[in-house]
Amino acid sequence: VLHPEGLSYAAENTLGRDKNFAQVVEKSVREKVKKFFEDSVDIWAERDVACRRRFVIEHLEEWLFAPDELLLDLGCGTGIASSALAESGYPPQKLILVDIAAGMLRTARKKLPGANFVESAAESLPIKSGSVGRVLIFDAFPHMDAERTISEIRRVLRPGGEVIVLHDNCHYRLNRIHSAVGEPVAEHTLPPVGELSRQFAAAGFEVIKSLEIPRFAYFLRARKV
Repeated sequence: VLHPEGLSYAAENTLGRDKNFAQVVEKSVREKVKKFFEDSVDIWAERDVACRRRFVIEHLEEWLFAPDELLLDLGCGTGIASSALAESGYPPQKLILVDIAAGMLRTARKKLPGANFVESAAESLPIKSGSVGRVLIFDAFPHMDAERTISEIRRVLRPGGEVIVLHDNCHYRLNRIHSAVGEPVAEHTLPPVGELSRQFAAAGFEVIKSLEIPRFAYFLRARKV
């Protein structure tokens, strides 16, 4: 018969193994996603067209009125959104582009040599707490762990800082596309904008505006409170 301390030790060992296994699985999944986007750089570069840049500016116009805030472009890809902002007057030195794929960042750097670049997952940012005024996620949120990413966004934003989640598609259509593409993004889903609004509100944000237009747009703007 095991002593209670032995039971405790066995339980701790089991929990430790489970935690280690989960970390290994998470790392494996992250590496597969990273490789997927490394292999997709050219495809995303081809999607950097004028209509998508206009779409970004139309939805971020208010941010252009006060371009003195550090802006974190999370899951920046090839830099479509940040380069559109820079072309419209946002200072490149105020832009921090973050992506998990080095190839995406190399392409983005060619467009924005004066900006800042960080290779990192959205869920564990090497960014100082309370150091940025704005966070933008354009066409990337489904590829992130929602709860952990929202927590990191709140951490890096200053009090009163804002976040915008933007897609040039609706959640239903985007989820069907990811399902058709298959692994490793088959289960990378975007929730209805109302559901995402509730997630941000529960994490300590004031939702300023949320909007979803079938087949066309998905927009959420929230402020850290």
